[in-house]
Parts: sequence; C-alpha cells; structure tokens
Amino acid sequence: MAKIGIISLNLIAILIFKLFFNDVVTVNQNIPDEIYAGQTFTIKVEVNKGEHEGFAKWQQKLPKGFIAESVTTEGATFSFKNQEVKIIWMALPEEESFSISYKVKTEQSIEGDFNIDGKFSYIKENERKDIEAETHVMTVKPSSNMPEGLALEVPPKNKKEKVQETSPKTKGTNEVDENITSTDQIKINRKISHLSNGRYAVELTIEKGSLNSFGKVEEYLPEGFEASAIENNEGFFSFENRVMKILWMTLPKEDKYSVKYGLESTSDDLDSVTVHGVFSYLDSDVSKQAPMAGSRFKNYFTSPEEGQQLAKDSEPSTTETEETTKTVIDDEKDAFVQEVSEENKEENTTKEDVDEITNIPAPETAVAYRVQIAAAKKEVNQQYFIDRHNIRETVNIEFHNTWYKYTIGSFPIYKEARDRRNEVWVEDNKIKDAFVAAYNSGERITVQEALMITKQKWYK
Repeated sequence: MAKIGIISLNLIAILIFKLFFNDVVTVNQNIPDEIYAGQTFTIKVEVNKGEHEGFAKWQQKLPKGFIAESVTTEGATFSFKNQEVKIIWMALPEEESFSISYKVKTEQSIEGDFNIDGKFSYIKENERKDIEAETHVMTVKPSSNMPEGLALEVPPKNKKEKVQETSPKTKGTNEVDENITSTDQIKINRKISHLSNGRYAVELTIEKGSLNSFGKVEEYLPEGFEASAIENNEGFFSFENRVMKILWMTLPKEDKYSVKYGLESTSDDLDSVTVHGVFSYLDSDVSKQAPMAGSRFKNYFTSPEEGQQLAKDSEPSTTETEETTKTVIDDEKDAFVQEVSEENKEENTTKEDVDEITNIPAPETAVAYRVQIAAAKKEVNQQYFIDRHNIRETVNIEFHNTWYKYTIGSFPIYKEARDRRNEVWVEDNKIKDAFVAAYNSGERITVQEALMITKQKWYK
C-alpha cells in the first residue's frame, strides 16, 4: 500500500509539473565572453518551447561591425539586414527543446564592450508573447593584441572572405563565385549569376576524382524561391519543398563536371538570401556527405505592380504631367481660367480666411518625399485648392519643366508619403491621380533614386 501511495504521489507530482511548468517558454543564448577583433564566433540559442507550435520568431540586434551568417535554423528562414538577425518559423519544430546557431564575423576595426540581447516571439491563444533573452556582455579586444597563431575559428571560405569579396562584385556584375566545400576528396564551386528580374542561373562545378558510384546534390533554397532544370549532366532533377536535387545512379565518368539549374524569386520579403546544400556519395560502399557552404546573394525581385508604380512615381519629365494636369485643366478648365484671372482679387478677399502661408517650398537639406496633387501651365493660389478640392494644408508650388507643380507635405520616410497619397485618393476632393514625388536637397529626383539613397523599401 505504501508503494502504491508513493507511486500515486509521484504521478500526481508529474501531472502538476506538466500542468504548471510545461507551458513555460525559456530562451538561453551561448556567446563567448571575449574575442579579438577580426575573429568569427558562434551564437547558439537554446529554445525550450514546451508544447507550443505554429509561428515564431527569434530576432537579435547586433552591433555595427558584426556580420551574421546562418548555420542551423531548424527549418526556419534566416535573414540579416540592418544589423538585425531574424529567424522565422511558420511552424515550430515538433521537439519541445531545440537550438539554432549562426556565425558572426567581426571587423578588425572594432573594440570595446558590447551588449547582445535577443527576443523570442511566439503565438499563444492568438496572442503574441515575447521572451527576452538575458543580455550578454561581450568584450572585443583590439586585433593588434591578438596572440600570434591564434585561430580565427572560421571555415576556409570565410578565411578567404569569399562572401565579402563577392558582395561588391554582386552589385556590379550580379555574380557570386566561390568554393563551397572543405574536404580534400570533394571540391565543389558554386557560381550564381543574375539574369533578369528575380531570375538567376546557379552552376555547380564538382571535382569528384575517381568516384563512379551513386551521387546526389541537394541545394536548400530560401522561402519564396523556385528551381528549374537547365543542365543535369545525365542526372535526375527534382524540386520539392524548397529542395533542389540532382541524382545519379552512376556519377559521370569525368573527374570534374558541371551541372546548372535555374533559380527564380517570387517575393521581395528578403533583400538578400543564402543557398546552401550537401553532396552525398558512395565511397567503397560507405555513404558519405560533403556539406556545401552557403552562398549569399542579393534578391533582385521586383513585382509587376511595384514596377508599374515605381515607373509612375519616377515621373518621366516629358510625360509626367499629362495625367496629373487633368485634375486642374480637363475637369475644371473654365473654373481654372477664371481662378487665374481673378487671382489678385481672391487673395485680397480671403486673407482673413486662410492661415498665413507660403507657396514656396522650404529649403530641404536631405532626401524628402512629397505628394503631387496637380500640375498646370498657369499658376493658381492656395485658395483655389481650398475652394475646389477642400485641400486646406499648405500647397507648395514649384516650376519644373515648364509646368507649375503643386505638392503637399514633406516626409523623410517614403511610406509616410505613400500613406498621405492614399488618403488624398479616398478623400472627397476630386483628386484621383496624386502620386509621390522625391527631392534631394530641394531638387526633384526619381523615387527609385531616393529609395536607394535612403535605403528604404518601396510600398504599394
């Protein structure tokens, strides 16, 4: 009876523990206490999620001079942008506990103490929950003090800084070309060439020596990318669940050969992405694998809608005003002419009704976005837009390419100008063709150029 009682108590204790503690989510990050500038270290994040499932995200802001690269993500999408690491799961792993990791390379110019924290977010009963990781203080010592012969703790490709070398090249030639294996027996090179909007060609050159049995290449693609066959070199191509495979029952006879596949982006969610993989083969009837390191490249995808809107926002000088002038000229031509002829009279009679304003835009010393609401060959005053269009905020007037152009607002963020443009569209003001215009120190430039200067994202 005593044993039964003890067993019962243990079972009850286990049930109580599961009931009250299995729902607790914990996050711990393992980071070195100190390193030397120029070294690469690994951040490992251990997550105890309990029975939670579904969407989740780990995000971490890294100091300037730190560059992160994915290692293990447990089925999540990895991104590193604006010094922020984001690892996103559409569905959490089934295991109650798991870990993720990524390598962080440091620039040789940094030193000092840096606070590194992080946040794990998940969904519970349709509500977002955030778990803050304990802040870790890391000391980065000057590279000049690093003991001679101390390892940089990076794989061969990082020692050669291939990824960093190809980043500038990608901007100019849209190409990444690097060795991605570290074994003596298998040598593989990956070359990624940008072809057109969101389209790439990936060429894998494989040096396998005398191996002549089974072989398989697997490339793991980021979310929003699709693969298609180009040159399989007698292998069997397949693409499913973001995994590109080329399989040989018998490897090609050549010691060195190449395969090529097409890569296409379908989304602009990520500015840059990483492709990595593995080469599997039989060596004397022993199955082996050679990991293929990740290659990072820029996502050049632009949606058709985005391209059309950007073209409109760019406002070519020869045709830019034909649509916008309809607001003033075509729809209300007679009223406009009358308004111009009576301009001085109206100014005198409405000064009390209108706040003291100026039509001339204030000098701007940086990139700014405005909303253009109209354009015409003749100039009108502020009262016209109050009476005819119910626009009561200050209307700026500029003379550009033989046209008087009327804009409202001045926004440092493109999205803010976009939001104001959308408000103009839906307001009862007879203006349906307003658009965003961009300026740099008061000089009109294209929206694309402004977005590049300010490193901002376009919004539809």
